[in-house]
Amino acid sequence: MAFYVAVLSLLIWGSDSVALQANCSTARVDLGYEIHEGSFNATGQFYNFSNIPYAQPPLGHLRFQAPVPFDTGYTTTRKPVNDGSRFSVCPQGAPAWGVVAAKWLTEGLGAINQSAGYQPPNITELPAAAYGTSEDCLVLDILSPKRIFESRGKGPGAPVLVWIHGGGYVLGWKTLYGSGAGLVRASESHGKEGVIYVALNYRLGLFGFLSGPTFQTNGTANAGLLDQRMALEWIQQNIAKFGGDPKRVTVMGESAGGGSTIHQITAYGGLRGPVPFQQAIIQSGAFLPVPTNKRKEDLFQLFLATANVSTLQEARGLSTHALQLTNAIMVGEAPYGDFTF
Repeated sequence: MAFYVAVLSLLIWGSDSVALQANCSTARVDLGYEIHEGSFNATGQFYNFSNIPYAQPPLGHLRFQAPVPFDTGYTTTRKPVNDGSRFSVCPQGAPAWGVVAAKWLTEGLGAINQSAGYQPPNITELPAAAYGTSEDCLVLDILSPKRIFESRGKGPGAPVLVWIHGGGYVLGWKTLYGSGAGLVRASESHGKEGVIYVALNYRLGLFGFLSGPTFQTNGTANAGLLDQRMALEWIQQNIAKFGGDPKRVTVMGESAGGGSTIHQITAYGGLRGPVPFQQAIIQSGAFLPVPTNKRKEDLFQLFLATANVSTLQEARGLSTHALQLTNAIMVGEAPYGDFTF
């Protein structure tokens, strides 16, 4: 168990991206519910608008529910100013078999006793959390090239690239693999048009992907996918304020992010109008088909038992720490090759 916690801690802490360097020049955008302040990156020549909330914090009665948009009815004098300094990561989980997989990848097949099989550890403590871990994590980043941002409202706008991170639907965050600054710089090289880059967080593990018949009497299934959808709809409504064209949005996702993109394309069977983007790049798109509702029902009952509660409403009253530990147990003790959710 201690080895698992140590490796998970290294994975979480060691993968965080380096903060973007900026000078003191700033820009402000009125989002209706807040004034968001971005900083100018002199090296990359773009404006960085970090940690923009796109939905209300999914806390209390909003736990295990679809995301709720902000009220844009503020008067000008009441709007708060957000400088984007509050970095947040949605609560994480990681299967313990990742340690075995890493050992095989780094040391070779001979390092694993295959005849012994795999037995998940008994997890009793919460691994070290990633910096900024909070349930109040429904935020996104926007990087807008200087030329594009300062020309907003004067033309059709620039194309937009939206990143949905992977991680088995249980771990990851918007900047886990970098900030997107390199993509933005490359998009303007050799006189090219340039793109606006957007990256988003969404709820993970039991916070975002519980479902099943009993759960759905008082909760919303797959809230994490609905978080992504709300972020994409937010982009449609607001990206022009940053110089983007809502009619030229490309979604890019890898692994669970690719699987999520597939789900966004096929959502609602096309019965609710066009999707809120025009193109998609699906990289290693992955999700495990669920044969029946019984697996999801069994998973929800396991959640109740592990959290030591009887109902979803009771679970809404638990502390974040208690839910994080429940999530760590359910994900950490997953069978080999499975992420639980």
